[in-house]
Amino acid sequence: AGFGRYDDIWAGYAAERVLSATDYRVHFGGPSVTQRRNEHNNWDDLARELYGYQHTPSLLAALDDAVVHETADDAIIDLYANVIDHVRGLLPVHTSRFLDTWMWEFNHG
Repeated sequence: AGFGRYDDIWAGYAAERVLSATDYRVHFGGPSVTQRRNEHNNWDDLARELYGYQHTPSLLAALDDAVVHETADDAIIDLYANVIDHVRGLLPVHTSRFLDTWMWEFNHG
């Protein structure tokens, strides 16, 4: 379910925090796919996204406080996991569970 488009937005903020402390970079370009929107209700979308609107400033402050020190032994997924653990208290439960599953799949999949 997630909390609307904020699942992706917050994941991007966390990734940006990790990347800013490492030598890794991201390249942005034009779209490579076409999205066909499904039927949805804008009021329902807004209701799901309110949490993100209300708590993004707190998330950004917590990300700024997260300590990210890359060492030769660190994999980028470990750095990302440390940042997520630092902000976990701000994440909706279902988002936290999704991230745990995603990181497990990344490491074991």
